[in-house]
Parts: sequence; C-alpha cells; structure tokens
Amino acid sequence: MWCPLNPYRLLLRLVPSRLKNSVSRKLHEVVLDVSREEAFLVSRDVARAEARWIMGELARDIPAEENGDTSIPAAGGDISNVKRRFLYGRLLDRMMGPEPWAIDELEIEGGRVQIRGWALAPANNPGRIGFCLNGAPFDEILYPGERHDIGGLFWFRPTARHSAFSCATRCPPEDPSSPLVFSYVYRDTLAPVCAEHLYYLPWGDDGLPLPDGPRRHRAHGSDSATSFRLEGFSAFCKLDHALLRHTGRTYRDFHSILDWGCGCGRVSRYFVRVPGVRLTGVDIDADNVAWCRGNLRFGAFEAVDPRPPTRFPDEAFDLVIGVSVFTHLREEDQLLWLAELHRLSKPGGILLLTVLGDHGVARGRLTLDEFWEFQERGISEDRRNRDIDGVIADAGYYRNTFHSYRYLRDVWGRHFRFRGVIPSYIGNMQDLLILQRA
Repeated sequence: MWCPLNPYRLLLRLVPSRLKNSVSRKLHEVVLDVSREEAFLVSRDVARAEARWIMGELARDIPAEENGDTSIPAAGGDISNVKRRFLYGRLLDRMMGPEPWAIDELEIEGGRVQIRGWALAPANNPGRIGFCLNGAPFDEILYPGERHDIGGLFWFRPTARHSAFSCATRCPPEDPSSPLVFSYVYRDTLAPVCAEHLYYLPWGDDGLPLPDGPRRHRAHGSDSATSFRLEGFSAFCKLDHALLRHTGRTYRDFHSILDWGCGCGRVSRYFVRVPGVRLTGVDIDADNVAWCRGNLRFGAFEAVDPRPPTRFPDEAFDLVIGVSVFTHLREEDQLLWLAELHRLSKPGGILLLTVLGDHGVARGRLTLDEFWEFQERGISEDRRNRDIDGVIADAGYYRNTFHSYRYLRDVWGRHFRFRGVIPSYIGNMQDLLILQRA
C-alpha cells in the first residue's frame, strides 16, 4: 500500500553515508524535543478549550444584569449563581494539577523535628496520605485539622478546610553532605504525592548571617527565618535538579551565574556551596542589595533600575536564574526584560525563570473579569502587589502577574527556545521554565 514519504527519511537520503549516523541521532533528538513540546502544548490547549467553553456557558447562562459582577461567585443565591460557581470551581480544579502542600513552620530542638502546615488530600481522601522525613514516616502525625484560610483559598475543594497537619519525629543522624528532605506521601507506598513537591533543608547553620525580618518580608513575603531558609534552599536544590534533568548539567558546569532578582539572598546565599562559580546578584531593592554586598562576600551584588538596560556587557552570563520576578511585572516591563536577558545571555546559555501559570491562577482568587482577561490575552497583570512599596518610586510597578502557556510560547518563544516546563515547581506553586538562548 502506498504511503507518503516520511520527511525524516527524506532528509537522511540527502546526507552522505559517513554522516548518516550522527545526523540521524541529531534529527531524532530534534523530533523528540518537538514532540514533547507539542504534547505539552496540546494538553494545555485542551484545558484552554474547556475554559473557553465553560466561560461561554457562564456568559450565556447568567442574566444580563449579573454580567457586571466581578467577584468570585457566592455559594448562595439563585440557580444561575450556583451554576456559575460550580462551573468556575470545576475549571479551577482542573487547572490546579497535583495537590499542593506547604510547610509553614519548622522546628528542630532537643533531637526532634516538628513541622506544621497544610496539605490538600488527593481525591479528597485524607486517609490516604502521610508525611516523611528522609523517606521515613513521622512518628506523630495529626491530620486533618481545621484551616479556614486554606478552605477560602481553595474554595472549590470540599476538604480544603480540613487540611492542617502537625508532625513530629526524631531527628535522623546528622549528615552535613545530605540535606533533610521532607515529603508528602501516599501512606501505603510512601511514594510522594508529587515528586516535584519536596522540601529541602541544610543541616545546621551555614555560617552566614540572616537578613532581618523586614528585608526577608520584602523578598520572601514572610519574615519567618525558618521559612526563609527552607524555601530558599528548596529552590536552590530544585533548580539544580531541573538543570540536570533538562540540560544534563549542574551549577558546577557554569562559570558566570546571574541571580536576577536576588532580593536579600534567599537563593544566592547557597551558591557559597558551589566553588569556582562567579555569582552576580541584581535587584531593584537597593537596600537588600547592600545587605547582600556586605554579608555574602563570595558574590558580586548590584542594584539595578526597574527598567533595563543594565551596565553588564553583552553575553556576560551562561546561566540566569529569575525566581519570582516575572510573576510581578507588567507586560510592557516584561518585554523589556526579556530582551535584556537575551542580550546578557551567552549563545546556548540557560535561563531558569518562574511564572504563575495555571496552578497560580487556581489559587490566585482571580475575579471572573480577571480570569476572562487571562483566557483572552494569555496574561493577567491587573493586581497590584504592595510588598515593596516605598522601595521604588513607581508605586504601580510591582504586580501579581499570571501567564498562560500559549502566551509564553508565542511571546517568550521569540527570544528563547523552551527546554522544559515544570508546573507548580518552585514553592510548590510557581512554574519553572527552562529556556535556552539560541
């Protein structure tokens, strides 16, 4: 039976025999990359198509005088309001992905480790799950408990209100070469509910001073010293794991690293563990940068203006890290910084950048108007964020910004090639984009 010629085989026919093996391998790699990327986009487009259908249902079924209501639908009211809440909640539940969890407090004292926080149960069944330290179940687990704030955040999940946990166990033997690893697991197998949602904490004091509470709050959203260390080291470890998984390299394989948006060194401080790397940190918070310069002397830290250009030469860095920066930029500023990061990256350089994608939208409490804008434009940037008020002159500069995957591919793809996307990875909330400058 006749069938059209495979273009992959046609290309190989044009290659000299002595080069066919190497060219074949390269073409195969390209085809696999494209297939992975397209499969990811198709999965997101299915969700987007469902979103458009649901939003269409909302607009059609709600009486005209209610279309101006921009709040999250209330539970009570007439049947159209109940249906609107149900459809919107179903969509957010679909967008959320793996069930998240968070460690809010951690104490190590008297040979015991205690953690407290919240966790959403898979299939709304709290009896299925447990918590582990270094792969071993905690000795004491209290779960589920009341968390009204989480119930409000995930209003579309029936058991979210009963998501609090408190766990305690004996501290394992100290091993400075291996961090403490906290996991949220299925009780019967001890397999993580999501392998990407682990927490890491280094043993003991790293010998570096910690910034004070107000500085931590501006960079981290909380003044908790323990949370600052836990989230910072977890991000540091996860970024390195993502590098290895998607590029085959680790921090040690890069010579010049830029921590763009370093704050007061929440992630930067751990690069003291990577000898031979030249670290540069920049931020628009000059006070936090000055703290880093005075206390993290293994790196170079500079304050930069809210809008580029920076003073650095072209192609200055072979790895760029940007954690929780594009999550706070308006579109016009985002486009300027994309061009600047392209200029600063070496050809073939890698960029690890975080955004708020579908999962961020699911827990972002967007109004229906904001959600509609997110679906139509692919970006929502209307929310003001006041965390750095008083630090810069432009009071409207800092936002809460959400990106769709199609927007990222269409707009960011003009500057960089996508090597991978890990949803809800950093902080178990922000998506990590692994990009490469062509």
